[in-house]
Amino acid sequence: MNPPLADLKDFLLEAHRNTYANATARKVASLRPLSKDYHFEHSDFAYHDTYFGGRRFAGEEIVYFQNKPIWGMNYYGSPVSAEISEDDIDAILRPALMQSPWEDLPVRGPKHFVDGPHEYFMQIREGALERFSAEERILLNGRIIYQCFLQGGLIV
Repeated sequence: MNPPLADLKDFLLEAHRNTYANATARKVASLRPLSKDYHFEHSDFAYHDTYFGGRRFAGEEIVYFQNKPIWGMNYYGSPVSAEISEDDIDAILRPALMQSPWEDLPVRGPKHFVDGPHEYFMQIREGALERFSAEERILLNGRIIYQCFLQGGLIV
């Protein structure tokens, strides 16, 4: 039996705030060579995020309910120019991901977030939490510096 979608949304928010989005979160033992992994559990839910890279990265999130995988998302993010560092991206990405997520697609940050000269945007390309594709963008002084493409949905 799957949990109500509202419970999945609430758990995703809690998992994100306790893993990558939280700069003080600890990584867990790597499951694959050179991966960076986060794990979070609460009640009947468990979340695992595995990604590779740094400045450019690819990864996957899986949510389990009662030890059964029920939802997943994969993603690829990259700066759009060679002069942009991982620190430039993290300066806005982590604070944006700690905000209340966009209700229409609570998989990363809000629809729009501004912090000084940085702007964060989340845009649905298709679908909703059950099946979606989306794009995350960061602008610095009005110029796009980063894009991340996401897709995922229910897997049961």
